[in-house]
Amino acid sequence: RGVYLVVAHTQLDDVVWRSNAALIALSSLSALVALSLGGWLFVRLRRARQLSRLRTDFVAAVSHELRTPIASLQMLSELLAEGRAEADEIDELHQALHREAKRLGTTVDRLLSFSRMEAGKRSARLARGHVAGVVEEAIATFEERHPESAPVARDLDAAIEAEIDADALAMAIGNLLQNAHKYAPDGRPYAVAVGATGANVCIAVRDHGPGIAKRDQRRIFEPFERADDRLSRATDGSGIGLSLVKHVARVHGGRGALDSKRGDGATFKLLLPMSPKS
Repeated sequence: RGVYLVVAHTQLDDVVWRSNAALIALSSLSALVALSLGGWLFVRLRRARQLSRLRTDFVAAVSHELRTPIASLQMLSELLAEGRAEADEIDELHQALHREAKRLGTTVDRLLSFSRMEAGKRSARLARGHVAGVVEEAIATFEERHPESAPVARDLDAAIEAEIDADALAMAIGNLLQNAHKYAPDGRPYAVAVGATGANVCIAVRDHGPGIAKRDQRRIFEPFERADDRLSRATDGSGIGLSLVKHVARVHGGRGALDSKRGDGATFKLLLPMSPKS
């Protein structure tokens, strides 16, 4: 009988141990599931907040970008409609109306392009072409809009070809030059270069501004992100220009890059795959 009790006690201990082990395993599994579910909910909540912020920022950007040209068009048209302009000012007012209407159209196109690229609905229409020709046209457009700036220094390799979307590429170069004009308006010329870097075409836009701190460079190409300094906060802008540049690079199968340090200007680069020579 004593042996029987010992065996029974041993079996009972074994059952208790197994039950405790099962409870521990179940508790651990429940905790793991709870942690996983909590992490998933946290990520979803954070993503929802980010999307909400992006929508709010986009609406604010659209409002900000459209306000100035619309106000100018309203003022100029009122001067003409109410006959408050002198006869020798009529042609000048018409030219100003044309410039502001063109500016408004360009702004709308840029905002729509950003929206389509963010939604993945903007695909590139690639065709083999000379990169320098597209870049030269973008520079000429920028110089026409900003005659007060020094002429842009050019170093363009006319022989380089690539599969490019000319309109998208011109928009990206225009955004980089406009960005330089905002943050480095000190009169020194901006420099644009087109050359080969390994298997890539490198389009580089350099300014002589204050530069960008290392901590800000990783996020500078994200939408609505701007360098965290007083100059950036005091400078008008929607915060989508460099994001557009990044998207244009991606639809070409390339990438955007930045070389900069505080006090030594910034060089923004578009690195695109080069077409093989035929």
